Amino acid sequence: MLNALMMAASLLGQDAAAQGMMASTEPVELRASREGGQNVFRAGPWSGTFTAGGMNTNIMGIRSLDRVRNAFTLDGPGFEDGLLEVECAGRESSLTIIITWQRERLSYACTFSRNGEPIEGSGFALAFSRSGGFRGVGRTERAGEITYAGRTLHFETHRLSGGIGLPTGRVPGYMIRTVNGEPVGGMDYRAMRPLLHVPHAGDENRQTAMLAALILAMFMDPANTSN
Repeated sequence: MLNALMMAASLLGQDAAAQGMMASTEPVELRASREGGQNVFRAGPWSGTFTAGGMNTNIMGIRSLDRVRNAFTLDGPGFEDGLLEVECAGRESSLTIIITWQRERLSYACTFSRNGEPIEGSGFALAFSRSGGFRGVGRTERAGEITYAGRTLHFETHRLSGGIGLPTGRVPGYMIRTVNGEPVGGMDYRAMRPLLHVPHAGDENRQTAMLAALILAMFMDPANTSN
Protein backbone atom coordinates (compact mmCIF):
# COMPACT_ATOMS: atom_id res chain seq x y z
CA MET A 1 0.00 0.00 0.00
CA LEU A 2 2.82 2.38 0.93
CA ASN A 3 4.64 1.61 -2.32
CA ALA A 4 1.48 2.36 -4.30
CA LEU A 5 1.06 5.70 -2.54
CA MET A 6 4.70 6.61 -3.15
CA MET A 7 4.35 5.74 -6.85
CA ALA A 8 1.18 7.83 -7.16
CA ALA A 9 2.92 10.80 -5.51
CA SER A 10 5.85 10.43 -7.89
CA LEU A 11 3.57 10.39 -10.95
CA LEU A 12 1.71 13.48 -9.72
CA GLY A 13 5.06 15.24 -9.31
CA GLN A 14 6.03 14.31 -12.86
CA ASP A 15 2.71 15.67 -14.16
CA ALA A 16 3.21 18.94 -12.28
CA ALA A 17 6.71 19.31 -13.74
CA ALA A 18 5.41 18.65 -17.25
CA GLN A 19 2.51 21.06 -16.86
CA GLY A 20 4.80 23.77 -15.53
CA MET A 21 7.25 23.32 -18.39
CA MET A 22 4.52 23.39 -21.04
CA ALA A 23 2.95 26.51 -19.54
CA SER A 24 6.25 28.39 -19.70
CA THR A 25 7.39 27.36 -23.22
CA GLU A 26 6.30 27.80 -26.82
CA PRO A 27 4.67 24.76 -28.53
CA VAL A 28 5.99 24.19 -32.06
CA GLU A 29 4.70 21.41 -34.31
CA LEU A 30 7.22 19.62 -36.52
CA ARG A 31 6.07 19.10 -40.12
CA ALA A 32 7.91 17.33 -42.93
CA SER A 33 7.33 17.32 -46.70
CA ARG A 34 8.97 16.60 -50.02
CA GLU A 35 9.83 19.75 -52.00
CA GLY A 36 12.00 20.16 -55.08
CA GLY A 37 13.46 16.70 -54.70
CA GLN A 38 14.46 17.27 -51.07
CA ASN A 39 13.09 16.27 -47.68
CA VAL A 40 12.14 19.52 -45.95
CA PHE A 41 11.00 20.16 -42.38
CA ARG A 42 9.45 23.19 -40.74
CA ALA A 43 8.98 23.86 -37.06
CA GLY A 44 7.52 27.30 -36.50
CA PRO A 45 10.14 29.81 -37.68
CA TRP A 46 12.82 27.12 -38.07
CA SER A 47 13.38 25.03 -41.18
CA GLY A 48 15.89 22.86 -43.01
CA THR A 49 16.46 19.78 -45.12
CA PHE A 50 17.05 16.28 -43.84
CA THR A 51 18.06 12.76 -44.77
CA ALA A 52 17.19 9.67 -42.76
CA GLY A 53 18.97 6.34 -42.91
CA GLY A 54 17.09 3.06 -42.73
CA MET A 55 16.75 0.68 -39.83
CA ASN A 56 15.85 -3.00 -39.85
CA THR A 57 12.99 -3.07 -37.36
CA ASN A 58 13.00 -6.87 -37.38
CA ILE A 59 16.10 -6.71 -35.21
CA MET A 60 14.77 -6.37 -31.67
CA GLY A 61 16.63 -4.35 -29.12
CA ILE A 62 19.41 -1.84 -29.29
CA ARG A 63 21.44 -3.74 -31.90
CA SER A 64 19.38 -2.03 -34.60
CA LEU A 65 20.70 1.35 -33.47
CA ASP A 66 23.93 0.90 -35.41
CA ARG A 67 21.88 1.06 -38.62
CA VAL A 68 20.60 4.57 -37.96
CA ARG A 69 22.15 7.46 -39.90
CA ASN A 70 20.39 10.85 -39.86
CA ALA A 71 21.48 14.30 -40.97
CA PHE A 72 19.80 17.68 -41.29
CA THR A 73 20.46 21.38 -41.68
CA LEU A 74 18.89 24.05 -39.50
CA ASP A 75 18.15 27.72 -40.14
CA GLY A 76 16.04 30.23 -38.25
CA PRO A 77 16.03 32.36 -35.08
CA GLY A 78 19.23 31.88 -33.10
CA PHE A 79 21.05 30.28 -36.04
CA GLU A 80 21.59 33.37 -38.23
CA ASP A 81 25.39 33.09 -38.16
CA GLY A 82 25.32 30.31 -40.76
CA LEU A 83 23.49 27.11 -41.65
CA LEU A 84 23.90 24.57 -38.86
CA GLU A 85 24.74 21.06 -40.08
CA VAL A 86 23.86 18.12 -37.83
CA GLU A 87 25.00 14.52 -38.35
CA CYS A 88 23.77 11.72 -36.08
CA ALA A 89 24.47 8.00 -35.86
CA GLY A 90 24.45 5.06 -33.47
CA ARG A 91 27.93 4.75 -31.98
CA GLU A 92 29.84 4.66 -28.73
CA SER A 93 29.77 7.88 -26.77
CA SER A 94 30.75 8.90 -23.25
CA LEU A 95 28.27 10.92 -21.19
CA THR A 96 29.09 13.19 -18.28
CA ILE A 97 25.60 12.98 -16.75
CA ILE A 98 24.79 10.50 -13.99
CA ILE A 99 22.57 7.61 -15.12
CA THR A 100 21.10 5.34 -12.44
CA TRP A 101 20.31 2.43 -14.75
CA GLN A 102 22.53 0.14 -16.83
CA ARG A 103 22.94 1.51 -20.34
CA GLU A 104 23.81 0.02 -23.69
CA ARG A 105 27.30 0.36 -25.14
CA LEU A 106 25.89 2.13 -28.19
CA SER A 107 24.47 5.65 -27.94
CA TYR A 108 22.77 7.88 -30.47
CA ALA A 109 25.29 10.68 -30.91
CA CYS A 110 25.34 13.84 -33.04
CA THR A 111 28.03 16.26 -34.18
CA PHE A 112 27.50 19.89 -35.22
CA SER A 113 29.29 21.85 -37.92
CA ARG A 114 28.98 25.07 -39.92
CA ASN A 115 30.38 25.59 -43.43
CA GLY A 116 31.98 22.18 -43.16
CA GLU A 117 33.89 23.10 -39.97
CA PRO A 118 33.15 21.24 -36.71
CA ILE A 119 31.83 23.42 -33.89
CA GLU A 120 34.27 22.88 -31.04
CA GLY A 121 32.95 22.02 -27.60
CA SER A 122 29.54 20.91 -28.88
CA GLY A 123 27.75 17.59 -29.21
CA PHE A 124 24.72 15.44 -28.41
CA ALA A 125 24.46 11.94 -26.95
CA LEU A 126 21.42 9.83 -26.03
CA ALA A 127 21.92 6.71 -23.88
CA PHE A 128 19.64 3.63 -23.83
CA SER A 129 18.71 1.29 -21.02
CA ARG A 130 20.11 -2.20 -21.26
CA SER A 131 16.80 -3.96 -20.57
CA GLY A 132 13.06 -3.65 -20.99
CA GLY A 133 10.66 -2.00 -23.34
CA PHE A 134 11.21 -3.43 -26.78
CA ARG A 135 8.61 -6.21 -26.56
CA GLY A 136 5.96 -4.11 -24.86
CA VAL A 137 7.00 -4.99 -21.31
CA GLY A 138 8.51 -2.69 -18.72
CA ARG A 139 9.85 0.81 -18.96
CA THR A 140 12.23 1.98 -21.67
CA GLU A 141 14.72 4.44 -20.21
CA ARG A 142 16.45 7.15 -22.22
CA ALA A 143 18.68 9.99 -21.02
CA GLY A 144 21.27 12.23 -22.54
CA GLU A 145 23.04 15.53 -22.84
CA ILE A 146 23.55 18.30 -25.39
CA THR A 147 26.15 21.06 -25.42
CA TYR A 148 25.71 23.92 -27.87
CA ALA A 149 26.16 27.71 -27.93
CA GLY A 150 27.87 27.59 -24.55
CA ARG A 151 24.93 25.87 -22.86
CA THR A 152 24.65 22.29 -21.57
CA LEU A 153 21.23 20.71 -21.07
CA HIS A 154 20.12 17.26 -19.95
CA PHE A 155 17.05 15.33 -21.07
CA GLU A 156 15.25 12.12 -20.13
CA THR A 157 12.16 10.14 -21.07
CA HIS A 158 9.02 11.75 -19.71
CA ARG A 159 5.32 11.59 -20.55
CA LEU A 160 4.15 15.10 -21.42
CA SER A 161 0.56 14.46 -22.55
CA GLY A 162 -2.17 11.84 -22.59
CA GLY A 163 -2.16 11.02 -18.88
CA ILE A 164 -0.09 8.43 -17.09
CA GLY A 165 -0.74 5.58 -19.51
CA LEU A 166 0.13 1.91 -19.21
CA PRO A 167 3.70 0.59 -19.64
CA THR A 168 4.03 -0.32 -23.33
CA GLY A 169 7.78 -0.09 -23.83
CA ARG A 170 7.32 2.90 -26.12
CA VAL A 171 9.03 6.24 -25.51
CA PRO A 172 6.31 8.92 -25.09
CA GLY A 173 8.52 12.00 -25.09
CA TYR A 174 11.26 13.88 -23.29
CA MET A 175 11.76 16.54 -20.65
CA ILE A 176 14.71 18.89 -21.21
CA ARG A 177 16.35 20.37 -18.12
CA THR A 178 19.26 22.56 -17.07
CA VAL A 179 22.17 20.87 -15.30
CA ASN A 180 20.51 22.03 -12.07
CA GLY A 181 17.32 20.14 -12.92
CA GLU A 182 15.09 23.05 -13.97
CA PRO A 183 12.65 22.05 -16.78
CA VAL A 184 13.17 24.36 -19.78
CA GLY A 185 11.71 22.42 -22.72
CA GLY A 186 10.55 19.10 -24.07
CA MET A 187 9.44 16.95 -26.97
CA ASP A 188 6.16 15.03 -27.23
CA TYR A 189 5.98 12.30 -29.92
CA ARG A 190 2.16 12.34 -30.02
CA ALA A 191 0.17 10.18 -32.48
CA MET A 192 0.72 12.18 -35.67
CA ARG A 193 3.34 14.94 -35.57
CA PRO A 194 5.91 15.60 -32.83
CA LEU A 195 5.41 18.71 -30.73
CA LEU A 196 8.48 20.64 -29.60
CA HIS A 197 8.32 22.75 -26.42
CA VAL A 198 10.80 25.59 -26.90
CA PRO A 199 11.79 28.37 -24.45
CA HIS A 200 10.48 31.80 -25.44
CA ALA A 201 12.62 34.36 -27.30
CA GLY A 202 15.15 35.94 -24.97
CA ASP A 203 15.65 32.80 -22.87
CA GLU A 204 19.34 31.84 -22.78
CA ASN A 205 18.44 28.15 -23.26
CA ARG A 206 16.29 28.72 -26.37
CA GLN A 207 18.80 27.67 -29.06
CA THR A 208 20.11 24.61 -27.26
CA ALA A 209 16.71 23.37 -26.08
CA MET A 210 15.22 23.80 -29.55
CA LEU A 211 18.09 21.85 -31.12
CA ALA A 212 17.78 19.05 -28.57
CA ALA A 213 14.01 18.76 -29.07
CA LEU A 214 14.43 18.69 -32.85
CA ILE A 215 17.06 15.93 -32.77
CA LEU A 216 14.89 13.83 -30.45
CA ALA A 217 11.83 14.33 -32.68
CA MET A 218 13.71 13.21 -35.79
CA PHE A 219 15.21 10.13 -34.17
CA MET A 220 13.44 6.88 -35.12
CA ASP A 221 13.61 5.18 -31.73
CA PRO A 222 13.77 1.36 -31.99
CA ALA A 223 11.33 1.10 -29.07
CA ASN A 224 8.69 2.99 -31.05
CA THR A 225 9.29 1.56 -34.53
CA SER A 226 9.36 -2.03 -33.21
CA ASN A 227 5.93 -1.82 -31.55
